[in-house]
Amino acid sequence: MYSRTALSVDEKALPLYSDIRELEGIRLIYQHNASVWDNWAKHIKKGGKVVGTLANPPIEVLRAANVFSIIYKRREDLNRTIIKGDYKLSKWIYHFGIGECVCRYVSGAAGSPILGACPGYDLVITDFVPKIPEWNILLRKIGQEWEFDFIEIEEGLTRKERERAIYDKLCYLKDKLEKLAGTEITDESLQQSIELTNDVTRVFQEIDNLVKQEPHPLKSFDIYNLKVICTDYIGGITQELLGACYILKNELKERVEQGIGYEGKKILLAGGFRNEFLYAIEESKGIVTAGWPYQRFTSHRKLIKDDSDPLRALAKWYAGHSGMGTIKETARDFLDLIKYHEIDAVIYNKQCPFGTSAVYNAYREIKSRVDIPFLTIEADQEKPEKLISYFLSKLM
Repeated sequence: MYSRTALSVDEKALPLYSDIRELEGIRLIYQHNASVWDNWAKHIKKGGKVVGTLANPPIEVLRAANVFSIIYKRREDLNRTIIKGDYKLSKWIYHFGIGECVCRYVSGAAGSPILGACPGYDLVITDFVPKIPEWNILLRKIGQEWEFDFIEIEEGLTRKERERAIYDKLCYLKDKLEKLAGTEITDESLQQSIELTNDVTRVFQEIDNLVKQEPHPLKSFDIYNLKVICTDYIGGITQELLGACYILKNELKERVEQGIGYEGKKILLAGGFRNEFLYAIEESKGIVTAGWPYQRFTSHRKLIKDDSDPLRALAKWYAGHSGMGTIKETARDFLDLIKYHEIDAVIYNKQCPFGTSAVYNAYREIKSRVDIPFLTIEADQEKPEKLISYFLSKLM
């Protein structure tokens, strides 16, 4: 049974959910998001284990271990800690504005004023992408009661070195999860979990081909949240969620065939952002058709290749993700995203280095190679939504 909170968003935010009451696929996906609290509680009641994650962890291994995975990001605590502490991160506090942040709605089920505080984790892991040191220190500080495993790899490794380092991390994590959950993670269970990730990748290849059509069959908020919800934030990927994606794909196909949608320039929104950005973009006739670098499912991503050793197959796949390679590799990935989605302009928000240092480290290389209109939002930028509106007014 889905949670009734699925459609309980305030009237200010509701216009951003452009099709939540018109498209069954969108409604089911948001309902799945809002139901995570119940699923979490049921999992614990059955004696299951809970693992907190960051933006792009190896969810295939977590699924195979039958643990419940959910994003570890208690924003109120992060706010308080950054404000009270002597952290250089404080200049990015704007990104943590819980009152208006997009993630208030996306991650609401993971500790919202409506649904209550997070009940806890048996383990918290990061992902493989190198982080700035202050971020890991901050995570530990606000989660002193949890056991942490920082599984990111070193910066500057070659592709082969990354694959070996990630493979070692996966072997370590597999062993740890087996002990935590009291169950064996077999090659068969890993292959089944990998195939579910591939199934979602396949349906997103079709969805992305539809949302980039003109007129666009979805608005920015739905396009962005669709990918965020269908990654690691809200309980990982499930067969139920996959089914909703197929329903949405068919609905979008029908809209495209009928010419139903929204007019606007295609925007790639890089780095962190708040819903003020989306208001400004939509009011200026833009559509966010692609995000970077946190979304696992983008149509230019390849499938996880079948391998006799599923952990090695995962290591090869994760080694190619955004932010894992050299600055030049990261820039090439960025350009591939622009090309695939036929992007008209880039809005690059440098205010959020938390998830990956690639947002900062690769900025100069990316900007020097992008040959379409490019807007940079700096950390100390006041009222960036006004800057966005002005930028897009010149573009249109």
